[in-house]
Amino acid sequence: MLLHDLVPPRKPSPESYYCLVLHGLGDSMEGWKPVADELQMDALGWCFVQAPMPYYGGWSWFDIYPNRSVNDEHIREHRGELIAFIDHLLIPILTQLNINASSRRFVLP
Repeated sequence: MLLHDLVPPRKPSPESYYCLVLHGLGDSMEGWKPVADELQMDALGWCFVQAPMPYYGGWSWFDIYPNRSVNDEHIREHRGELIAFIDHLLIPILTQLNINASSRRFVLP
């Protein structure tokens, strides 16, 4: 499973919502954690996820060619991998949070 950190809502309720945050290329989940405090959305919980591949001191969701180029075929191939990562990650998180998989309480902006 991907490394992740769950930050519960400051004011939790039985119907709390959670936002799944995926960082950009070369960043990490740590770079996005301040967002939870900055947005001051007390009823919203957060799930910050770490990409699986090291990339120049940060992390990447998929392999970038050595010359840092990406073509359409490469994008399609790795888009499927990212969707599989998210699916693999969500099942245990939703179970941990006791949220039904068909619920709209877990969002990916």
